[in-house]
Amino acid sequence: VYTKQGGFSMFTQEDYAFEMIVSVLVDDLDFDEDEIGVEDALKDLFSDDLDYAQLCIGLESTYGIELPEECEFNTVRDMVEYICQNYVIEMDEDE
Repeated sequence: VYTKQGGFSMFTQEDYAFEMIVSVLVDDLDFDEDEIGVEDALKDLFSDDLDYAQLCIGLESTYGIELPEECEFNTVRDMVEYICQNYVIEMDEDE
């Protein structure tokens, strides 16, 4: 369903959660959107704990999503699943 380039076959809640994470990584942490994949290991994406903290702050301030203070996720998919299990994601009607 997701690809690094965003080729979605159908836009699901998981896709939307992934896009929320990507938007914060791109806007707040200067990541290149094309280099973020759902299977990426966080240890490979983040240079230190500060990057995770900045992601948490960005998700909370932009979307009202609070992640655990200590990173307990191995991959981006783990974060997507956490968000989908703990939050109701309201998608825009035009997506």
